[in-house]
Amino acid sequence: MILTMKTRDKHLKVLLKLSVIFCLAALALTACGDSAADGTALSSVIEKIPEEELDAWDSAGGTSADPVSGDTGSSLPADSAGPEDHTGEAESAGLSGTDKDQSPEPDEKADDPESTTAESAEETVSPSPFIETVPRHDYSAGHGYYYRFLGSAAAAAYDDIYYSCENSTGEVNFTVLIPESDFYNAWDAFRYDHPEYFWIRNSRQGYSDSLGNVVKAEFNIPEDAAGLSAGLIRTADGIVSGILSLSERDRVRYIYEWIINSTSYSATGNDYGQCAAGVLFDHRAVCAGYADAFKLLCDRAGIKCITVVGDALNDDGSFRGRHAWNQVQIGGAYYWVDTTWGDPQFGGNTHWDPSFIDYSFLCISDDPFLASHRIDSMLGRSSVPGHFAASYAGCSDPSLDEYTLRGCLFNSAEEVMSYIMAGIAGGQNNISVKLAGDAGYRQTVAALFDGGGIQQILDSLGPVFTECQYFTSPVSRTLTVEFR
Repeated sequence: MILTMKTRDKHLKVLLKLSVIFCLAALALTACGDSAADGTALSSVIEKIPEEELDAWDSAGGTSADPVSGDTGSSLPADSAGPEDHTGEAESAGLSGTDKDQSPEPDEKADDPESTTAESAEETVSPSPFIETVPRHDYSAGHGYYYRFLGSAAAAAYDDIYYSCENSTGEVNFTVLIPESDFYNAWDAFRYDHPEYFWIRNSRQGYSDSLGNVVKAEFNIPEDAAGLSAGLIRTADGIVSGILSLSERDRVRYIYEWIINSTSYSATGNDYGQCAAGVLFDHRAVCAGYADAFKLLCDRAGIKCITVVGDALNDDGSFRGRHAWNQVQIGGAYYWVDTTWGDPQFGGNTHWDPSFIDYSFLCISDDPFLASHRIDSMLGRSSVPGHFAASYAGCSDPSLDEYTLRGCLFNSAEEVMSYIMAGIAGGQNNISVKLAGDAGYRQTVAALFDGGGIQQILDSLGPVFTECQYFTSPVSRTLTVEFR
């Protein structure tokens, strides 16, 4: 049998470029301007986030930044830890051809709001990730997950910001004196806890007294902030209204699929790409938007969920770029979810089946998830003394992994070969599997694609299929084979 097999070796790359722009200015106000309660003049600490900074968490790069200190160098493209796809010309004797390493040109500007320059000399930084032995995802209305990590002053500021957003005032008059570090901490914790107030990411201006206490803050909110937030929640409620009777796992799966099927990964021409509105309103977003939308939909569907930020890693554990994802609680256990990496558009994978979804990053345990995702050890801005540490639940249960549930988690190449043959006999032309360990994954990839295993399968099929392409993902130990 003479076979034309399309194989192109492409290492998926995400173009992540880091650019941090902070404008800090101290302005003396006139006597008729804002003043503290005791009549002393206030200074204005301004930090306005420009449009070009409102790109992806996963649009970052630079030197291999210390994830704890956040120190960065010049901006460089960074790789994404997405799956690999393979296409090209092949001969009937096996899989041969020219390998290509394709890296698209950067088309987005970078943003790492947490990364700055100096650490407090008094801080003690523990290794990342922060995994706590007894996790607590319980929180009351208005107080999200990150609220519980705040000190008393920052918690008071968080409450004041919440009140302001609830009333769409755009101005916060703090009920207590807030040190500058607590102001930043409250703002960072609030924006991750409350994706429904998506416009709070855009800009803010804090007014401090002569002692450096922030007594007032202003946020650049849209004219119809209340209507936009209400509309976002109505849209979210409409999406999940039909799934509330499903199991928690099925609700999470539905939300994962809805976001991937409804969203184009795009960092350009999108005002809301960094937030949930990018997914629910514009259907275009980057990883921060995917993660915020996933959290909002889970919140509305009764699933406890948090947004987690950190670094995407190369196969060797080196830094690739900034990223955002989620952790969910199902039945008292905890699982990682990354909707961005589940979207085949991310990185440019072209599947013959347009409905293909990558389930490699749905309800995953620490192994292998944390081999490609490094959690930030400190949440907040490292330039501000006192930015806070957050801890996360360990995810040790692999039982809700999609591949486990579907019975396609294997240990060896022989098991994978048998499964593929059975799938083809059953009429499947798109088959995905996962290997339980790194050694089994490497052995299977070598046997199928270097040792001629796939060619043997095709030869045994006769004229049923004449083309094949495959996708491999070392970070998730999965592979997908498509025939036609």
